[in-house]
Amino acid sequence: MFIDYLPTLLKSKGEGSEISNYKIHLGDLNNDGKEDAVLLFSYRHGGPSLTYEEFAVYLNINGQPKVVSGFEPNFRMNVLGIKNGLIKLRLGMLGTRR
Repeated sequence: MFIDYLPTLLKSKGEGSEISNYKIHLGDLNNDGKEDAVLLFSYRHGGPSLTYEEFAVYLNINGQPKVVSGFEPNFRMNVLGIKNGLIKLRLGMLGTRR
């Protein structure tokens, strides 16, 4: 379901944008028994040197993804998992390796 939504997401970033990397993490975020998603993705817009990262949270509402939160982080992060309605993250600084 969420992979099918990527073209819509990309269209919202502007003509010529392309997803360069993404990771989808599934789990029940609102305790309704349905798989929701956390999406970390990078996209390019305006050339290869202009790469942006975003973090988005989608709820599964009647089988359709609905964005409920999103932001452009100024730090690196990895989703470790989704459990009991919580998103567990590992945070790091931009430019550092972990």
